[in-house]
Amino acid sequence: MRDDDAVWDGPIHGLRGVLADDGERAQCHICGGFYGNLGGHVRRQHDVGPADYKKRFGLKAGTGLVGPALKDVRRRQALARMEQPAYAAFVAAAKRAVAEMTPEQRSPRGRRRRLELRLDPARAANDLAALERANEVLAQRRSQGTYQPSGWGGQDPKTLSAKGIARLAELRADPAWRENFAATVSKARGGRLWVQCVVCGTRFQEPQSHRRRKTCGDGCWRELNRRIAREQQEKVAADREERRRLGQLLAAHRRAQGLSLERTAALTGLSASHLSCIERGLNTPSTAALHRIAKALGTTIEALEGAPQAG
Repeated sequence: MRDDDAVWDGPIHGLRGVLADDGERAQCHICGGFYGNLGGHVRRQHDVGPADYKKRFGLKAGTGLVGPALKDVRRRQALARMEQPAYAAFVAAAKRAVAEMTPEQRSPRGRRRRLELRLDPARAANDLAALERANEVLAQRRSQGTYQPSGWGGQDPKTLSAKGIARLAELRADPAWRENFAATVSKARGGRLWVQCVVCGTRFQEPQSHRRRKTCGDGCWRELNRRIAREQQEKVAADREERRRLGQLLAAHRRAQGLSLERTAALTGLSASHLSCIERGLNTPSTAALHRIAKALGTTIEALEGAPQAG
């Protein structure tokens, strides 16, 4: 629904698009009374919100529903708040909110001006001056022969498209154009980054799209992969050694208690084959399983030095 479609179907006091006052108070379009805080009055007495009231009676969204006296008081209060640090934060937040709006949300297209704006003589004079300037520019372009009608200008779209493709191919063949185009795209994406090679320490530049790159060349990239593979092998060997050490420790505790694998399995609720794999270092017990084994052997997890706490 457009702004001017939400009209008031009852009697109207005063003129739509005009907020009348008596020098101190503003007049209500609904009941005709004068009030210092008109916004509070229409909400309490007529159950109409300020924004809805402005739409129904053609007032600008930024028009305050207050009388001149109260408006002057609030203006002085606003000027005092502008000197406080919180005002700068408020302005910054407002700018961020506007920046997050889409072009469609910021565009006035499809929205009709409120009646108050259309009745404003200064606004009407500005609109007329802008229209006259536009007509002068249009007449000047036509006299100079530089005016081009909107759309395809009566030309065949396929022909124009073929010309555009041919022109683009010509530009791509120009090294200077390609270099300038690449620089423009790089700047739009945040520019290039200085990165330090994790292998040799050399500093080099990379585009934003390659910001996860860690090496300066193929040689360092291969060396980095070798280091990663070596670290993984060392970790696997360390895990294997830890499983073997833990298995030998559990087997020694079990034999010291005089328990067989079958008896230990019955006490822990685990299978004998699983216990055998744990003692041989083939399986890593979970924390719960290790706790049950330690309890069955009359010891604690803490007593099993270096026992893995895998979940």
